[in-house]
Amino acid sequence: MLSSLVYLIISAFALGKLFGAYCVLASNIVCAILTLLTVWLYYAVKNKKLLPAPENYLNLPDDLHIGPGDIISLDIRDKKDISLVAEQIQMFCRGHKVDKKTGVKAAVCFEELAVNIISFGFPKCKKKPGIDLRLVYSKNEIIMRLRDNCPLFDVERHIAEDITASGEEPELRLGLKLIGGLSENIKYVNSLETNNVILKFALTE
Repeated sequence: MLSSLVYLIISAFALGKLFGAYCVLASNIVCAILTLLTVWLYYAVKNKKLLPAPENYLNLPDDLHIGPGDIISLDIRDKKDISLVAEQIQMFCRGHKVDKKTGVKAAVCFEELAVNIISFGFPKCKKKPGIDLRLVYSKNEIIMRLRDNCPLFDVERHIAEDITASGEEPELRLGLKLIGGLSENIKYVNSLETNNVILKFALTE
């Protein structure tokens, strides 16, 4: 609000009055300077220090950092890879002392999604098809993201609407229903001609 509206209007009005219409173009620079001074003044008053410590320049929450052991990324090219990756998911969960039930749910959801993508998406793909899995462990949840380059298929919408049209394959409907029951949070994003399905599994205490 300050940089986009308040300071911009004040700067344009003051420069126009003092130096004429041509100096109004400099109002963006003056506006940026005023905004930076305001941020610095707010910090100085709140923390009672004139300058922030070096670590305060990028003051991120502690749980934002993901350690190298808290993430795995794998490629799936055919059905032979699915069972191997499902085992790795459960091993990953066991290594982080995630309860067995959550690890099984994550593995089953992966298997169902991957089988559906390979069975129904790969044959319609005009380029070399592939699936990319990314699994992340955090303090409160396991986050799984599957990305494929097949034609658009909104998993989130299909699960929410519980589609039973005759055009939908029974195997596909059953798999989606199972995923909807096992995952607490499902999000679909279509970006750069790829399908991205994000599943979250809450960790029990």
